[in-house]
Amino acid sequence: MTWAEHLKRVFHNDVETCSACNGAVNVFASIDGSMAIKKILTHLGEKAASLEPIQLPKSRASPQ
Repeated sequence: MTWAEHLKRVFHNDVETCSACNGAVNVFASIDGSMAIKKILTHLGEKAASLEPIQLPKSRASPQ
């Protein structure tokens, strides 16, 4: 059983079919090294933590 078949069976999510157009999806790379995954997730966590939420100015009048 391939990893895609495992994901489909466990999570009921077909990773080989595009959810937008139902076309075939080609996986051209995967990351399976634990150190590489940890570095990426750490970097993403730091980036997310450094971003402050954007506050929009108060509206002047209700839209019509």
